[in-house]
Amino acid sequence: MKEKKLFVITCVYNKLDLVRACVEAVKQNTTGNYEHVLVYNHPPYPEIKKYINQSGATVIDPLKNVGCHRGFNFAFDFRKDQGFDYVVKLDDDTIVPKKWNYPMMEVLNQDARLAYLSSIDDSAKQGGDFVERKIGNYTIQIPRVGCVGFSCVMFPIQTLNDIGTLSKVNTLYGGEELDFLERVRGAGKYGAYIKEITAFHLGNENRESDYVLWKYVYGYQGFTNKDFIEFKNDRQELVKGYTGWLEDDNEALREMAKKRLEEIYET
Repeated sequence: MKEKKLFVITCVYNKLDLVRACVEAVKQNTTGNYEHVLVYNHPPYPEIKKYINQSGATVIDPLKNVGCHRGFNFAFDFRKDQGFDYVVKLDDDTIVPKKWNYPMMEVLNQDARLAYLSSIDDSAKQGGDFVERKIGNYTIQIPRVGCVGFSCVMFPIQTLNDIGTLSKVNTLYGGEELDFLERVRGAGKYGAYIKEITAFHLGNENRESDYVLWKYVYGYQGFTNKDFIEFKNDRQELVKGYTGWLEDDNEALREMAKKRLEEIYET
């Protein structure tokens, strides 16, 4: 029986410690026939390029930061004729567990209506009010509310061929999960999480606070269209964002905002 081929795509924009943890986990924990492609999205950290060029993964450069969903599409188009059976979108701040890929392939192979399958810890899951189903030896969780998140998500190649790739809108990230789910539902299919295989999303304590704020206001609140570098250099928008965080329910975010506002006002 022919061994299935796996294509893992990671768009690189985070700090070195997160990117390294992600890439090394793929090397150590992935089994079988696979290729890991890193999309160099020109992060504001010069040490990243040297590391990824020496990582053993395939590195491709779109010549600018094209974001996560367009970066995924860029890499898919780069390798789509290589005979892959499954494609993974893996964020550069997510750690795959040991022998993660074969169980996900096995589950996807047993249900033709399952268009994609995600693996992530509970703290980073999107969606809610899950319906659980057994497929073979594994349990899948289907959100009744919201969508399945794409931190570590596997697609059969047939899904991408039939439904298309991720959103082509001119944004850096945010919204691709809902856009894709609408097309999946239109095709009479669905997405789910696998319960027993848990990738780990590295927390905000691993990032600089301005990056955390930018992702929040760019992707979730939408009050800025600037990329991270432009946003970080705009004192007015930093103050606006952190001031809003002072009223947030999350104590860690409130403390981060208070400290950073003090630093901004001192400069």
